[in-house]
Amino acid sequence: MPKSNQSSVKFGYWNIGGLFSKGMNKAEDPLFLKHIENYDIVFLVETHVGYNSQIHNIGKFHYHPICRKLSNNNRHFGGIAILQKSHVKPHVKILINSNPDYQWIKLEKSFFGFKSDLFICVLYNPPVTSKYTQELSSDVFECIEKDIFQYKKMGEILLCGDFNARIGSENDFIVNDDSKFTPIFDTYPTDKNIMTRKSRDQKIDQRGKEVLDFCISKQIRILNGRVLGDTFGNFTCYTPNGASVVDYVAVSEEILENVLYFKVSRFIPTLSDCHCKLEWELSAKYCVPGENDIPIQLKNMTPNYIWTDCSAIKFQETLSSDTLQNYILEFNNSTIQFTQTSVDEASSKLSNIFLSAANLSLKRPLKKHTNKQKNKKWFDASLQQARTNLLNYGKIYSRFPYDPIIKNHFYKLNREYSKLRKYKYKQYKQSLISQLDSLHEENPKLYWNLINELQEKNETKKKCGVQPSTLISHFQKLSQLKGEFQSRYTELCEKLKQLENSKCFNELDSVITESEISKAISHLKCNKSSGLDNISNNMIKNGQTFLLKSFQQIMLGDAGGYADWPIGRGIFHNPKKTFLVWVNEEDHLRFISMQMGGNLGEVYKRLVSGIQELEKKLTFAKKDGYGYLTFCPTNLGTTCRASVHIRIPKLSKLPEFKEFCEKLNLQPRGIHGEHTESVGGVFDISNKRRLGLTEYEAIQEMRKGVEEIIKKEKSL
Repeated sequence: MPKSNQSSVKFGYWNIGGLFSKGMNKAEDPLFLKHIENYDIVFLVETHVGYNSQIHNIGKFHYHPICRKLSNNNRHFGGIAILQKSHVKPHVKILINSNPDYQWIKLEKSFFGFKSDLFICVLYNPPVTSKYTQELSSDVFECIEKDIFQYKKMGEILLCGDFNARIGSENDFIVNDDSKFTPIFDTYPTDKNIMTRKSRDQKIDQRGKEVLDFCISKQIRILNGRVLGDTFGNFTCYTPNGASVVDYVAVSEEILENVLYFKVSRFIPTLSDCHCKLEWELSAKYCVPGENDIPIQLKNMTPNYIWTDCSAIKFQETLSSDTLQNYILEFNNSTIQFTQTSVDEASSKLSNIFLSAANLSLKRPLKKHTNKQKNKKWFDASLQQARTNLLNYGKIYSRFPYDPIIKNHFYKLNREYSKLRKYKYKQYKQSLISQLDSLHEENPKLYWNLINELQEKNETKKKCGVQPSTLISHFQKLSQLKGEFQSRYTELCEKLKQLENSKCFNELDSVITESEISKAISHLKCNKSSGLDNISNNMIKNGQTFLLKSFQQIMLGDAGGYADWPIGRGIFHNPKKTFLVWVNEEDHLRFISMQMGGNLGEVYKRLVSGIQELEKKLTFAKKDGYGYLTFCPTNLGTTCRASVHIRIPKLSKLPEFKEFCEKLNLQPRGIHGEHTESVGGVFDISNKRRLGLTEYEAIQEMRKGVEEIIKKEKSL
């Protein structure tokens, strides 16, 4: 989807009386998340948590906490949280602040389309009578006033929070301040003649008077009771002692006309102890990426198969059926060519055998089409009904806060709901303890499933809030090769090519056996997530009895085993692998005698005796005047190449290393054969001359040369 143009920024503020209260985590409560999901930025106060709360995100919002220190009774009080959605977070700056009772943020004008930057302060002003307030060295509003003096030079101001002040419907500006008949200086900023406020709370206290003086001096105007959506000044706080207005939003007079609406939401007793949520909207102009901001073909994952205790028997019975056995026989009798197309087709056929058996024997989970979040398991129907009754009566209480009958009945319902909630939660915990005690011995699998659920490691998947383009860009950057590693990468690629082309004997130059495949399958772990093909480790382990030959067939085909092995070539060796015969490698025949250590005489003696034994049964191609037939030009003459593997890390680094070997008639190369690199400073050193001298002389020349190399290495 393309980017969408936005014409406003939506804000929410709420004194929630603790993120964790009455045994409930509001950060995960579906009702709480529903009430804040439509805002761009949300401010929460009285979160009552510390920095160790393990909260990273709340719904679709990024979470930034401002916390007080632990109190003397080891509890957290106060606290502020700033929640931002991903599309605005890069353009909202959290400013440095040393006071935990308020926090400044800055909204960039370049992104939001404001005339100037907007500085927002969210605050929680503790009650006047609290011990915490009495111990403060300076008043919260005095600190904020100093900050406003600095920030007002750079942009506009917005304040929101729990002021814990009652200002009635008194004016927050000077009436008729812009009168032409008032003798004032030209530099004096006059107050505009704006709409007066209304309020259902007519009481004014001492702190309220201070707030009004603060607003008048800084030309900041309160939205409560003035803006469309709250023209009567609704109550923001409901307590057993009565209702009041103590939560406010105030803005600079210059941007008052940019406020589209302001609203005091209804009181929700299950989400806040006594405060209502405030919401407002400012006109703006910016772009927000769509949910799929670039055209991406996403693969719809089909649900994996459910594997239970009886699934293994059902799966094997299906594989042993006549239909599946015919599929397996047909696959095993097919020929796999050493081409990508042929191997891919064979892989697809083998996968279809697995999936056919799974479809006939296993079940799949039903696809869920809803993202509705579930309540806690202990939150049963009776508790839901009690909450519904409380919320519905809360609406009535919000309309008639002074009716004693309505108020008393509301708080009675509130007490009953809290009591029932605690009882249900306690009952649920007791049932869990009983289950854990019984399942520990009777059914360990269910026991650990229950443990994982309690640790919040269940399989409930939440919708990813990251855009597909962001994910693709992130993983593409991870795969990019940095410039300083480019030369090393090229070097490694060349070495791998050399190793692939190397013609040397190793354990890979042999047929992949069924026992090797069976051993590899035994190391697979069950109950792991399957890949895109939906073939799980459980299927492979329980199907190997019927499909082991099929595994071997496709592995050998993919490795090219059927292209060259064993027709026309091969390697034959004695049990100790000290004498080998290569057939049709480069030469028609190559005889090899080798062993660990430095006993050249024993190696040479074995080579001679081995060839003599073969000559009794074989006739080697020979022409008078030319000698025995060979294909490799470098083997003309005796065709004898004697070599040893020695470690010479110091000498090999010298520029004159190859020249030194040339003088000794020796040829250094990598241990994997011609045109390969050394590994760990180990080189294959062999005689260079093979024509014009006997086999014995060639071996002696190599031995003496190697002794000189070792001597030179030790001297460095």
